Amino acid sequence: MDVDPPSDVFELAASTSDACATSPKVAASPVFERVRRVLRELDRQKLSVSLFMHALFYGNKSCASDFSMAQRRRRFMENPLLPTIMQNLCKPQHRSAKHHGKRLRGAKGIMRNFAFSTVDECLHAELKRYEASLPTDNQPVTGPALLDISMDGIVSEISGFAPHLIQLLTSLMVRKGPSRRQRDSYELHRRNMIAVVGSMFVFARSNRQNKLQRKLSIYFKAKGTPTKVFDFLQSIGLTLSYRWTLDAEKRLAATAKADMCLWVEEEAFLIDIDNVLLTFGVSSQRVWNRTETINCTAGTVIKLPRYVLSALQSYTLSVSALRVRMADARKVDRTNMPHIRYRDLLNPAAYSRLKMQYIFEILRVLLDLPGLERYPHRKDARLQPPPPTRQLPTGPEHRAQYFMLETEPIDEVSYEGTQQVIAAFLRQMGLDTPEKQKLYGTKHGIPWGGDGLTTARIRSLQRFRIDADNGWDRLDFLFNFGCLFHTQWWIAIDIHHNHYGTLVGNGFCREIQFLGRTGLAASNKKPDFHGLDELITHFWTASTLDCWLEYADCKDLDTLRAWTLRQPPAALAAMATTIWSERQSTQALVKLDERRHRDPKDFDEVSYYRTMANRDCNFYVTQRRAIRRGDIGVWYDSLSPMLAFFCGGKNTNYLRETVETMQFLMKEAPPEIRDLVLDHCLLVNLSGKPNHFMPTGQLQEYNNDKIKHNFSTHAPGSSLKLTKELSPALPVMDEICKHVDSSFTNLYHGNSHTVPKADFDIARLVERFHDIGTNRFKAGRQVERSADRPKDQFKLGTRELGSGKYFREWWEAREVFNRYASTAQKYDSPPVEGEC
Repeated sequence: MDVDPPSDVFELAASTSDACATSPKVAASPVFERVRRVLRELDRQKLSVSLFMHALFYGNKSCASDFSMAQRRRRFMENPLLPTIMQNLCKPQHRSAKHHGKRLRGAKGIMRNFAFSTVDECLHAELKRYEASLPTDNQPVTGPALLDISMDGIVSEISGFAPHLIQLLTSLMVRKGPSRRQRDSYELHRRNMIAVVGSMFVFARSNRQNKLQRKLSIYFKAKGTPTKVFDFLQSIGLTLSYRWTLDAEKRLAATAKADMCLWVEEEAFLIDIDNVLLTFGVSSQRVWNRTETINCTAGTVIKLPRYVLSALQSYTLSVSALRVRMADARKVDRTNMPHIRYRDLLNPAAYSRLKMQYIFEILRVLLDLPGLERYPHRKDARLQPPPPTRQLPTGPEHRAQYFMLETEPIDEVSYEGTQQVIAAFLRQMGLDTPEKQKLYGTKHGIPWGGDGLTTARIRSLQRFRIDADNGWDRLDFLFNFGCLFHTQWWIAIDIHHNHYGTLVGNGFCREIQFLGRTGLAASNKKPDFHGLDELITHFWTASTLDCWLEYADCKDLDTLRAWTLRQPPAALAAMATTIWSERQSTQALVKLDERRHRDPKDFDEVSYYRTMANRDCNFYVTQRRAIRRGDIGVWYDSLSPMLAFFCGGKNTNYLRETVETMQFLMKEAPPEIRDLVLDHCLLVNLSGKPNHFMPTGQLQEYNNDKIKHNFSTHAPGSSLKLTKELSPALPVMDEICKHVDSSFTNLYHGNSHTVPKADFDIARLVERFHDIGTNRFKAGRQVERSADRPKDQFKLGTRELGSGKYFREWWEAREVFNRYASTAQKYDSPPVEGEC
């Protein structure tokens, strides 16, 4: 309620009126004179300016209710001069130079206090409206719910309910008069900063308003953030507690496991497993508290498209039908059973397709040379890659989706361990009930992959149980689809061991030391795949460029670039074919051998063994690049030379694995199952983009790495039980990490791992090779040490396979078990209710 000021206030106001505040020497103006008259009138009425303003603007009840005054107040508050008046009150203008003394202070302090209280009241009201729009109960922690949380969404929500807060934050985040770089940085960071600061505001007011904090908690945990850092992040309002995060991950894992069970109940899927070594360390060891190293087995369930379900639903029936046909053929002629023989390896059409791939890779090395991007004929048809043999589709609808099984503390090395792993994973998926056992034992099939050891163990278990009473006990429903990733790995290992040589030779040993590569010593029986892959690729690329230098008669890479720019496409394509036929093929080795037989003095051992290394590395690189782009037909065509390669290298494990894969795909599997394996089981594409394919086994290796790094061996509370329980949540956590990374780190960095360019390393190798003349024929050169003479694995393997001995022995070993194959389907009836 407004109260009129007492009379003494008027007296005080009159005594402090503005009568003497104006100098008579100031130049007069019409406005000036009118203002002076108004002030004199206020003095006569014993009113100061402040008291007059107070009474006029709602300080006096009578003045507030007067209609005439109300009209004037309304016009004053609508006048555009009001902001200027307030600005002048806050920051008065300078007086003229005639006046000396301090600058007028004005009402700056009062105005700031008033503005602060007004803004504070406004922002509190806006935050209350925003909080009212958010759910106050505990929200479910699910993958889709967390992935729906985005920075743009949070900023949009805040803008809708608190526009002044957004405006204030936006203004405060930029310095006055910023440089161009500051403005760009502001544009990049503003959205994320506003989302984070706004989320921290509402979280500070109520810990139930934790939308962004929930997502960031999962993100930091997935990145392996220590608990002490979690405590710090929680203290500043960016995350929730470490305990909440663990509980949330458990809920994510439980939800993912339930979703997986629903999928395998109705849809098609495949399983890939691999062993993983986990170490749980402790700082202070005690009898009851020790460092543990446990061999475990991890598994991945990969979704398959629905249209392949019909093929899987009849697979076990096809196994029984195959056994009936084999039994009939065995009765007629045991020596003429349908199995892989040497004549099956002779496929001229496949050889022609592979030849085109090999030649194109040689041509690609030249066209990818830095500095030839401006070659004018790059799009010429003669310089394009050959048509794919069996190209897998790409696109968002072809992205591979998968679940992770709980990591089992079982070592799969033994037969018993493999049997336990199969039972444990089937139990996790809910496929161990009597009804499911009968369904899968009689009809359904499951593609089951792994490394060479896994597939060999499963295959042996099936043979050991081949006379069991039903298809479930015989494991008829499982079929191996090969281990493409580990096969590629062992091809690289065999090439590395065969062509390693010595420091005085021309093999890998000298180049490894020359480039300073580590982890690739001859004593390392299984080098790291990434390092080995790079070594072979860089070695072959440099050697191929050296071949181009020799055939183009160029002295260095700069001269080769200039020469290439002058050449027509037909000349480059023809020279690539010549390089392959004379320096990178078995055909070239045969010609050199013939020269040696004619005249041993007219033979060059250095060139001969370099040609062998070029051929072997080209074979590997061509497959790797075909796999990367999704042309699975190149791998299928390469099975025959791959078989000879493993046979010549005495790699009995993967020789057997390759021949078993060929037997299954070419002789035993129904056409629809063969298509299923080739089109969906061997390769996966997590992004759906071209050139982003990877073997299924490589995906499992990535998942193994996630298990090791998401559960740090020295993290508080880390244990095998926790690792097993949280493993199914890793795919969801991985998606959350990618989603957060795309919101923050993409401002400066990408999501993918950046590989340093190898141009300098390759250029050094090219210079070295060209100086030595490893790809230049010089009659009479000899290799001094026997360790620098690699064996021709393709030649030795072809000879051994051509004798037919290996195929006979392999088939006879199979027949020891296959002749007792059963097709019976006898299942124990479930007990009748009420029976003991």
